[in-house]
Amino acid sequence: MLDIDPRWELVAYLCVGYPQDPSDTPELQRRGWEQRNPARQQWIAR
Repeated sequence: MLDIDPRWELVAYLCVGYPQDPSDTPELQRRGWEQRNPARQQWIAR
């Protein structure tokens, strides 16, 4: 996906702006990096 030195270890994949190809499926899921998590699992109640 990114043409970087293979010795690098990415810690984030950040996007700014609008996607080139709009999709209902997140890009990381389409590329096999991560599956979509339900929003309720992302909230932390204190």
